[in-house]
Amino acid sequence: EAHKHMLLRAYPSYAQQIFTLAELAGVSGDVDDPSGLPLEEYERTYALLEKLIERAAPRMAQLVGAAGKL
Repeated sequence: EAHKHMLLRAYPSYAQQIFTLAELAGVSGDVDDPSGLPLEEYERTYALLEKLIERAAPRMAQLVGAAGKL
């Protein structure tokens, strides 16, 4: 969420085009940064990202297709 808010402040005119991965996947929450944590946290983060990307892929493809028609 912090990255999204930074982008929204920098590019307010693109607010309707800025999403988190979780939003695109249709879920709430955020992906925590495992930096400096044990290996298990990196593995947990990887599994979460894999799941979110799989769920978000159809929406991302839809958005990319719509952008190509502008």
